[in-house]
Amino acid sequence: MKESYRNTKKNNDKISNIVILNEPILQTDDILKKTLLFIPDISGFTRFVNDTEIIHGTHIVAELLEIIINNNSLGLKVAEIEGDAVFFYRVGEKPSIKDIYMQCEKMFIAFHQHIKLYERDRICDCGSCTHTPNLTLKFVVHYGNVIERKILGHLQLMGPEVTTAHKLMKNNLEVHEY
Repeated sequence: MKESYRNTKKNNDKISNIVILNEPILQTDDILKKTLLFIPDISGFTRFVNDTEIIHGTHIVAELLEIIINNNSLGLKVAEIEGDAVFFYRVGEKPSIKDIYMQCEKMFIAFHQHIKLYERDRICDCGSCTHTPNLTLKFVVHYGNVIERKILGHLQLMGPEVTTAHKLMKNNLEVHEY
């Protein structure tokens, strides 16, 4: 790391210097890696959270996110949980379309089976329990070059392909499951 000095403040006509450690622009581990970006997203989440009881609603959403994470058969890693979505990734060769389809299907079925349990075994008639069946699941899958970067001990995936995957989630499709 290089050191650089910045004048930060003047005290009685004396300038105090603070040493700032600058990270180099490229580190030796900054390598573009072919990466699968896989994002299952709960549709209907915003309305669900805004129109239902927060404590019970967030409990239900947490359970559904756990169902998604626990039904990972492709060896995906969790980059982060983004409220109503799980941002998974896997560095390496692109899986086959069949494997991706099977992964989506496995999560989709487990998600909807869990929602069916809420319908069948409803524990109360609160807004959260009655509106859970309105939640659906959509998937965005993208593949491209990504950089893995540590920021204060947290892994962050970076690059235009990450931006593209997230842009694909923000669309005007009429359907809520895909």
